[in-house]
Amino acid sequence: MRQAVASPFSWAVVVLVAVYAAPGFFRPIADPDVWWLLWSGNRLLEGHVQVTNGLSWLEPDMPWTLHEPLVALTYAAVGVEHIGLVRGTVLSLLTLSMVRLARVESAWASVGSLVWVLPGISLALSARPMAWGLVLLAVTLLVVRSTHRLAGPALVALAALWANVHGSFPLGLVVIAVHRPRWVVPAAVGTLLNPYGWGLHVLVARYALGSDALALSQSYIVEWRPLWPRDLQTTVQLLTLLAGLAVTLHGRRRREMVLGVLVTLLALKHARFAAPAMLALLPSIARWLAARVPRRPLPSPQPLAVLVLALVALVSPRPEPVLGTPQASARLRTWSDIELGAWLGHHGIAPYWDARNDCYSELVLADGVRVALQLDGWLEVLERHGIEQVVTQSPALVEALRAEGWSASGSPAVLVAPQPDG
Repeated sequence: MRQAVASPFSWAVVVLVAVYAAPGFFRPIADPDVWWLLWSGNRLLEGHVQVTNGLSWLEPDMPWTLHEPLVALTYAAVGVEHIGLVRGTVLSLLTLSMVRLARVESAWASVGSLVWVLPGISLALSARPMAWGLVLLAVTLLVVRSTHRLAGPALVALAALWANVHGSFPLGLVVIAVHRPRWVVPAAVGTLLNPYGWGLHVLVARYALGSDALALSQSYIVEWRPLWPRDLQTTVQLLTLLAGLAVTLHGRRRREMVLGVLVTLLALKHARFAAPAMLALLPSIARWLAARVPRRPLPSPQPLAVLVLALVALVSPRPEPVLGTPQASARLRTWSDIELGAWLGHHGIAPYWDARNDCYSELVLADGVRVALQLDGWLEVLERHGIEQVVTQSPALVEALRAEGWSASGSPAVLVAPQPDG
């Protein structure tokens, strides 16, 4: 600890860790997934495993597989007021794991590789379970390189845990297949230890293939689109990813080359996988830099980073949700923005749809998009479904409904249909 305090490189690592993880303890809770996780987690606490949509008044009986049960349980157990603490802890574990993956014989290389990888991990800065999956990916990458006699069984346990945390668990099986192929079958069997058994794998396959209604939702959700330079962030992510792949191929380590190509192709197809791809490439980046910069030892910065993050957690105010309590009526048939659906449902107002999107038919999703974007026939959608109330954050939709005689109030805006004459 004394050596770490005296080392500017250790402090550089601590600063990077704090910049990345510390905001998780105090940033407002804004991700829409939090609400359906709370809703489903409360049902798990009651002993009920949700197998149907459950939230929507339109398609409550559509099959649904909760692929994040442990996250849902945790959020429901701690309550919305402590989700920020959980989020900050998860991000802290992720950054500390990244530091371990980047540890090489050169402090310059360790710091440089962490700077390199951070732009690609930006998607994990929320309370979404994806950050939990990244923690397990980092730990899996560490364990496959371990020579400990219990490394194999640990990989099986990690795979089973991952299958109950996030749908990205096949990434862990890929890492195991590349680095420890004799353990991939036991690990795959371990992933069946989840509330849905093989049904969880069917859901993941549907996502991978973009089948059924998921093809429509993926075409509208930005993170499911190909990683293309649409703005500064995606441009930096793409260039960073391609540079990381080039470095990995240059290293000529067969296993890392195979894994690097696979995760890069996955990220190029769907931008949401840029974060796990960069995480998988991190050891190669650190090693490549270490061969080109002066060697200088890096005293273990983890204890110092843990101390700093613990202090942040203690002094940070507990973040509040961006959304408060809905002002809408639970008695009216409601359409809302897809991001607001689970928020309404958690507060007892049945929504038309919500951000889960894998438990709705293609027709329902298409109709919802038609209303959201005011495409041809959007008013007919509202009339056909007998919708009496709209909750939205879209100024364009508010103005369009006001022009049709709907009354508006509050924020998010709650619009109520005009009453028929007589």
